[in-house]
Amino acid sequence: MMTLQAGDTVVLLGCSNGRPRTQETLQEITTLVEWLEQHQLQVIVADTVFVDESTQETLPPDKRAATLLRFLLDEQVRAIFDVTGGDLANETLLALQADIATLKQVPTTKYYVGYSDNTVILNALMSYDLIYPINFLITQVLRDQSQVASQSFVNYFFKGQTNFAPQQHYGGNLRCFLKLAGTPYFPQQPIHSLLIEGLGGDINKVRTYLAQLALIGVFDSLEQLIVGQFSEIHQKGQQYLLEITLKSYEQAYGFKIVHTETVGHHHAVEPFPYKLA
Repeated sequence: MMTLQAGDTVVLLGCSNGRPRTQETLQEITTLVEWLEQHQLQVIVADTVFVDESTQETLPPDKRAATLLRFLLDEQVRAIFDVTGGDLANETLLALQADIATLKQVPTTKYYVGYSDNTVILNALMSYDLIYPINFLITQVLRDQSQVASQSFVNYFFKGQTNFAPQQHYGGNLRCFLKLAGTPYFPQQPIHSLLIEGLGGDINKVRTYLAQLALIGVFDSLEQLIVGQFSEIHQKGQQYLLEITLKSYEQAYGFKIVHTETVGHHHAVEPFPYKLA
């Protein structure tokens, strides 16, 4: 299994909504760079992490796509960590579309690591043999007081250890995964293992997302549904309603439900590999 080594180059960038240039955000990125350097990694911070300094708006999608493509094709880069989320990652994917075939020329194996809205990028990159998508927000290594995130980062990226089954997975943020329906980047082969989680969205929103998965045929081939944390449902105490809904699909389609507390938008998360390097 591929692991990071001392001296490897990693990149922090943004494919989704740019981070504000507040003192708090700038300090977090600085601290993250220092943390990675303490692990003997060389770190590049791309300007797409942040909003435009003059307009305070997210950088244009062609800029974000070009930055992503450049580092994916750079043989010196071993891992790319996206530190953004929100709504705009599919804009980046659209801008990348004209050049996406060049990803077949990726020279060395590397990780692309992101979460939430970057679900669209994670799943689109599954088609390329030398790119290994990981569902994880790296800034959680700083935010998680329990140290689950930081310890699991070290275990996975430096020691090759994971608690997740070594098979091919799809999905991620449920709302964002459904953005890919009807596009060339939705999985073209039957899905046997699907991860779902979410930030916003009460039980009614999640119910409609699950119905949409059924309508487009995802459940027809599914063997395993991995259910991470749904933050709003948790906050509203609607977990039992979600479980009832999930059980109805489990009984109708025959797949297995697996719950995990370490994938989602909370701090105590672990890297979730979509495929093993």
